[in-house]
Amino acid sequence: MMRETLRKIRKDFNAALSMDPAATSKIEVALTYAGFHALLFYRLAHWLVKRRIPFPSPRFVQFARFLTGIEIHPAQPSDQACSSIMVWEFVIGETSEIGDNVTLFQG
Repeated sequence: MMRETLRKIRKDFNAALSMDPAATSKIEVALTYAGFHALLFYRLAHWLVKRRIPFPSPRFVQFARFLTGIEIHPAQPSDQACSSIMVWEFVIGETSEIGDNVTLFQG
C-alpha cells in the first residue's frame, strides 16, 4: 500500500511539472509549489485514514492548510493526479469528485 501511495505522489509531482507552463525545473516544483505540498500532506493523511488511524489525519490537513492555504479532506478518495496552481483558501471536501489530470485555478 505504501508503494501505491508513493506512485501517486510521483504522479502528482509529474502532473505539477507538466501541467504548469511556468514550471522550469523539478527542484522548483518540489520546493515551491503549494499545490504539490498540499497533496503530499493529503496523501499521508489519506493513507492513515485508510488504515483506520484517524487521529493524526486532521492535524496533517490543518497543518497543510496553514502552510499552503489548501485543504483536502483526508477521506476524499482522490486517486488521480492533480495540480493546483496559484490558490489560497481552497477546500476540496470529502464528497468532491476530481477527474483525471485536473489543474485547479482560484476564481
